[in-house]
Amino acid sequence: VEIDIDAIRHNLQEVRQWVGPDVKIMAVVKADAYGCGAPVVSRALVEQGVEWLAVTTIDEGIELRKKGIEARILVFSPLLSAQLRLAVDYELTPTVNSEATAWALAQAARDRGKLIRAHLKLETGMGRNGLFPAEAISLMERLADQPHLEIEGLYTHLAAANSPRQADFKYTMAQYEGLQQTAETLNQRGIRIPLRHVCNSAGLLAYPQLHLDMVRPG
Repeated sequence: VEIDIDAIRHNLQEVRQWVGPDVKIMAVVKADAYGCGAPVVSRALVEQGVEWLAVTTIDEGIELRKKGIEARILVFSPLLSAQLRLAVDYELTPTVNSEATAWALAQAARDRGKLIRAHLKLETGMGRNGLFPAEAISLMERLADQPHLEIEGLYTHLAAANSPRQADFKYTMAQYEGLQQTAETLNQRGIRIPLRHVCNSAGLLAYPQLHLDMVRPG
């Protein structure tokens, strides 16, 4: 298979035109950039101004770091306890999907005298992993004064964004509202999370009203 990097650059420009200049792009390069070669694709996208990359596993993130990729890298999958120090050492951005993960990350960063930034995964209906809204709000209130862990992103995964069914449209909008209500409640309590993102590839095309601060095209 021959991969045309110019075609990938073109796709990035199409996404940029679609989402506009104020929405950040997190390029998802999991599974070796869907078989296209994660280091090469990531480097090309970063050279075109992409600030964020996303991978599924911490090993994928470490591979990119070892190849010289310096962009921010979000790791979707929950980390095992033995992997927490690696997230700190390689300056990856882990997903907080539970209270236990949050405090363990804070401890790992404290042990190394560093600050680690993470994104909190909200469970709004995908049923994969994440904190329910009430749990997320409670945790964020208790993390507010934590000096070694900063939650800089709040995200969820749309379960049915590629479906044309009216029922699935309502489901997608309910997921979006769940995230927005959580963010608003946190704002009212003096806790602001800078980045909110919900749109995968299907979502960013079908739901331009949900682009928020950042989108996650594959």
